[in-house]
Amino acid sequence: MRSILHNIRTYSVTLVTIFLFFAILSQNIFAQRVKDLVEVEGARSNFIEADGLVYGLKGTGDSSKGVTMQKLRSYLSNQNNWKVSEADIVSKNVALVHIEAELPPFQAEGTKIDLKVSALGDAKSLSGGRLLITPLRSPRAREDQNVYALAQGDLIVDGDNPTVGYVPNGAIVEKALVHNFIKERGNKYILTLHLNRTDFSLANTIADAINNSGKFDLTPEQAVELGIAYAVDGGTIEVRIPTTTDFQLYGYREFTDFVGQPVKFISRVLDTNVQLVGEDKALVIINDKTKVISVTGDVMVKKGRAQKGSISLEIKDDTLLQDIMKEKEGITSQDMIDLVKALSQAGLIKGKVISN
Repeated sequence: MRSILHNIRTYSVTLVTIFLFFAILSQNIFAQRVKDLVEVEGARSNFIEADGLVYGLKGTGDSSKGVTMQKLRSYLSNQNNWKVSEADIVSKNVALVHIEAELPPFQAEGTKIDLKVSALGDAKSLSGGRLLITPLRSPRAREDQNVYALAQGDLIVDGDNPTVGYVPNGAIVEKALVHNFIKERGNKYILTLHLNRTDFSLANTIADAINNSGKFDLTPEQAVELGIAYAVDGGTIEVRIPTTTDFQLYGYREFTDFVGQPVKFISRVLDTNVQLVGEDKALVIINDKTKVISVTGDVMVKKGRAQKGSISLEIKDDTLLQDIMKEKEGITSQDMIDLVKALSQAGLIKGKVISN
């Protein structure tokens, strides 16, 4: 009798285990990086700008009436030692423009960012023009003389407004921004992360993922004991940089000096994968601040049509959003975001779209 009861209990436990196993598998579990879910306190985008010259306009540039030849030639000569002939202006082949770009936090030197170019004079259109190489500086140029990027390239013009153009990846970053993102609190060094949306459960999940990542020369158990990452509330996570004292506490002789290399520490934190459960697997996260679109899973787009300004898109068959984005990779980051939002508003995206 005892043997029969034992077998029944064993069989029941096995069934429960199998049930739980398949229940877990049936949930949508997928990985998202910390950097896609949070913003780093003290690290923000900065705008850089300059006035410059677009050439090759074939008669649609500035006339001698809108921006006078003397003003245009004097300004460009003083700014960048450019020599503009009177013939170029009379023939309307050039246009004085204002160039602006957003320099995101942690944008490394040598990488590229998008440009927006706007006519300053009476040019009729910037279509077909090319931006002459121009150094971009802070709007506070009198205080900050650093050149943060060099701008150059062929313009893509919006059909609705031909005096405004864009140059995707048109500026090469020459100098990375310096951020004050590590706060010293007593003998501790703290990195603060703010969630893109308040969620107590998600805050705890992210903190646990950071502690269990094993990225900081500590075991997960040691990271938890030290309180390396912890959720302050539903919108804030604090991550403490492990110090020499922390490593010595556990007998480490070789370890990374993260206090002296905060960027390395932050990159490891932000690249940590977070296992998200209970969300839609087909997920699109749009970060309007950093102009980044993150796609998780196979996000399908249904047959239909969407348009943003002069950019139109006709989808003849169900297509992966990732494939559409790859085909349109020549457009600006903002146009890509607007296009994805247009697809979502038209009800063509099979999945969840979150805009932060």
